[in-house]
Amino acid sequence: MPAQSKYEMLEKVTASLEASKGFYVVDYRGLTVKEAEELRRQLRASGANLRVLR
Repeated sequence: MPAQSKYEMLEKVTASLEASKGFYVVDYRGLTVKEAEELRRQLRASGANLRVLR
């Protein structure tokens, strides 16, 4: 049985998705750390955010 913390994380992710206007699922593999940081910076400037979930 999964740990309680997994259920809590799932609840937070679900609430976040329900509150958002939309979302994208992307494959970020191949980006350098610098490129990923720049992507996050640009998204933040436009009012969006980037989240990595497993």
